[in-house]
Amino acid sequence: MDAITYIGLDAHKATVCVALAESGRGGELRQLGVFENRPALLTKLAARLSKGGRRLSFCYEAGPCGHGLHRLLTGCGHECVVVALSLIPVKAGDRVKTDRRDAVILAKLHRAGELTPIWIPDSAHEAKRDLVRARATAGRVLSKTRQHLQSFLLPNQRSYSYPLTDSRNSTAKRAIAAGDTVPSHARSMTFALLLWGFGHTTRDDDECG
Repeated sequence: MDAITYIGLDAHKATVCVALAESGRGGELRQLGVFENRPALLTKLAARLSKGGRRLSFCYEAGPCGHGLHRLLTGCGHECVVVALSLIPVKAGDRVKTDRRDAVILAKLHRAGELTPIWIPDSAHEAKRDLVRARATAGRVLSKTRQHLQSFLLPNQRSYSYPLTDSRNSTAKRAIAAGDTVPSHARSMTFALLLWGFGHTTRDDDECG
């Protein structure tokens, strides 16, 4: 059986902290260093570590950086698993967290087979999921923007209704009509800004739809 080098990565936006654990109970466990989070550099690092036909198995925590690192490493022919933070075994009372220490712990646990990988979507699935999230966010922002507009008009003795059957354009027109007689220049400027935000939010929401 070929020897495997287990590599723990603590990945961030700008850097990746790397540690490795050689196979076997008494295999070497050490920090490799901190590297820039750039695809070209990480590809070279993986190529250097796999010299001589050595098999590499990477692991890192799921986070805001997404799954690009996973796709990069698997695209180079290496094994890579992504684990959720909540699925990583933690010793009771162990609260010290540093990038280097986290990378070493990941490599050690990966070698011991104690990490549970999560499912990684392909690029097309992830793009659709991002679109669904963006559409939901746009809907929430639109609702909040409409609420701000109403909250401004009502204390100024202005209001408008928006039946569910009406289009957003007619809603905006009624808001404009209600705000036409808003007293004072300052309030008129406030209304103009709120209406501008409502118009832009409506347009963005339509584009997401």
